[in-house]
Amino acid sequence: MKYSLWLVAALFAFTKTAFADDITTVYVDLNWAAVQFSGPVLPIAPLPGDFPTQTGAVGVNLTTNEVTRTTSEPAGWGTSTSKVQFGPRDYAQSSTDGLLTAFSSITGNYVLDGGLQRTGLIKSVDGTISIAIPYSFSVVTTPGFAAQPRFLIFLFSPDGNLIRDVEIVQTYEGNGIEISNSGILSASASNLQTDTYYGFDIEESAETVHTDEPSTSLLLTTSFVCLGCLFWKRLARDGALGVLGIFPSRINSERK
Repeated sequence: MKYSLWLVAALFAFTKTAFADDITTVYVDLNWAAVQFSGPVLPIAPLPGDFPTQTGAVGVNLTTNEVTRTTSEPAGWGTSTSKVQFGPRDYAQSSTDGLLTAFSSITGNYVLDGGLQRTGLIKSVDGTISIAIPYSFSVVTTPGFAAQPRFLIFLFSPDGNLIRDVEIVQTYEGNGIEISNSGILSASASNLQTDTYYGFDIEESAETVHTDEPSTSLLLTTSFVCLGCLFWKRLARDGALGVLGIFPSRINSERK
């Protein structure tokens, strides 16, 4: 009887380990309830064609080259959820229900990304503006896959020019270890006009990719960032190669 119980326990442990070891996931969140603004804010998108809130998810089937995406734009800083799913454990989603969260999970020949943006106007009371918001992420990777959490803040002048951008990005390739981190995402600008509203854009994304297909693994970046205004902002800052070269050029790097 003791032997049978030991065998059952061993089989359960093996099954649990095997399930955990063949899946790559990344979860990110921004604590909107704890965001700190230096002045009054308004839920008005600062750029034409943008939204105060947008959630999105995109996936690329690398076998068929099929691209699936979905977006949602609620009124103001409202609640929104988007999801793309290829299989029981191959999906990406984002949500603004409470925390601003994004998640992607992958086991097959895909690239998947969940992401969101929240934009608005912030008033310069004394010639400065600043935004600080807590972030956290958790990553589990397996061989043949990579995961990337990403957080960004953009600040804009009243006429829509980019005056400041801050990015925290980390890329992890398959090592079978769970990694978590947290901190404060912040951006500020000074020498501004007083009693004037400036634009801001806060974004996050959770990206997973099957790295055995390097030539097509870059499709995801191009696909998702076009959901919001992130693509042309990064294009202006990094150039086309910077936008498309996310995984090869930023392995285990952090940029602030």
